[in-house]
Amino acid sequence: MTSERPGLRTPGQAKTDRSLQKVVPVGRTSVALRADVLNLFDNPLFSGAVSTYGTSNFGQITTVNGFARSMQFQVRVSF
Repeated sequence: MTSERPGLRTPGQAKTDRSLQKVVPVGRTSVALRADVLNLFDNPLFSGAVSTYGTSNFGQITTVNGFARSMQFQVRVSF
């Protein structure tokens, strides 16, 4: 059983999201191409240490929160 306490120190959190977009005019219409990458460097987001005194894993970090790297692509036609 873990319990989160606001006074405990936890490991640093680092997450980088990036997106790239290109709009190409084609006559009277335009085509937009977009790519999004969430958690670009696939850094784990560690949760806090176990703070239940007397357990065998007291003070250890046993879980990871957050999401793994994910990508999404979009094509949009405007006319």
